[in-house]
Amino acid sequence: MNVRCGGKGGKVWVHVFSYKSVMAKPTEVRMGRGKGAISYWTAPVKAGQIIYEMGGSGQDCGK
Repeated sequence: MNVRCGGKGGKVWVHVFSYKSVMAKPTEVRMGRGKGAISYWTAPVKAGQIIYEMGGSGQDCGK
């Protein structure tokens, strides 16, 4: 949050959390022997889901 808009009273809530792991095997590795190591984490977001929420500041600051 921008300090000029929110000041000390503003808060930001994040409503998504990365809980789904994506596995990847290194290149030039033979088939088999499991899935591979975790490459990165992702958060699937559905259409219309609220990602961020701001409070304690005016509506013009949020835009």
